[in-house]
Amino acid sequence: MFTDDTAPPQAPDIEAAFVEWWAAVPRKVAKGAALRAYRSALKHATPADLLAGIRRFAAEVEGREERFIAHPATWLNGQRWLDEPGRQGVDHEQHRQERTQPRRNGWAVAAERLAQERAGSADGAGDG
Repeated sequence: MFTDDTAPPQAPDIEAAFVEWWAAVPRKVAKGAALRAYRSALKHATPADLLAGIRRFAAEVEGREERFIAHPATWLNGQRWLDEPGRQGVDHEQHRQERTQPRRNGWAVAAERLAQERAGSADGAGDG
């Protein structure tokens, strides 16, 4: 929020600040909606806060599929500049890899355990 020493930026300053902020946006879509959301976000944050937040977000989503990166207006409307570092959404690549691993149900686990027990008892049967 703003203190007595800092006032909200005026219209020309807002445009210049938005241009700088937009340059850092990782997914450049719906610029008009982003500008409206940016103006609204300035009621809660400074241009420097928004710029630092979008730069952090861009670094965290680098290399991610574009469809998994928030639209700029969505990011602003969600006050995502307040997100903790490292909390900018799911790592979809890791999630995808986990989904492709074969799932084992309870029966498969029990059958595998039984097979291991039988193999272990067969190995130790002649040691007596």
